[in-house]
Amino acid sequence: MKNNILNNKEKIIEFIKNNPSATYKDIRKNTKLHPERIFKGGMAEIYREANIKSPRNFERNTKKKYPRAGLQTILKETKRNPSNFFKNIKEAYHLAGIEYPRKQTYSKTPDEKKEIIIKLIKENPEITWSEIEKITKIRSIHKLFKNFEDIYKKAGIKKITFREKIRIEK
Repeated sequence: MKNNILNNKEKIIEFIKNNPSATYKDIRKNTKLHPERIFKGGMAEIYREANIKSPRNFERNTKKKYPRAGLQTILKETKRNPSNFFKNIKEAYHLAGIEYPRKQTYSKTPDEKKEIIIKLIKENPEITWSEIEKITKIRSIHKLFKNFEDIYKKAGIKKITFREKIRIEK
């Protein structure tokens, strides 16, 4: 029995040496042997024992290869939905030992965001809505304040109208 396994092992290795780009199907078709029964490490082990560089990568992708992957990338690459295993994507990053890349905007509470916007208005009363969004990277200003009047009230500044802003700029 042992002699038979060694003999089959040699047949497969010899076949790989003669056909370096052979696939699993080629081995099965031409040698009539089951490589997975003889080589427990799979095709990678066959190429290693034959001392031939494998034509493809037999290693699996790890989480470390995609350090900034989002939900869709993880779904596509692993064929598993992370939301079935983790509460949220942030927890998945934490357990993988990788720093979560979107820390800045998600870590601020609504009160902190309001304070940042009010401070900006106090420093520069002529600032526009789009300029605030650009500077602070807060996209939900309309959820925090009703309108510009509300922002000026909370900042304790007299409201500057659109026309006054144009005059100041000129």
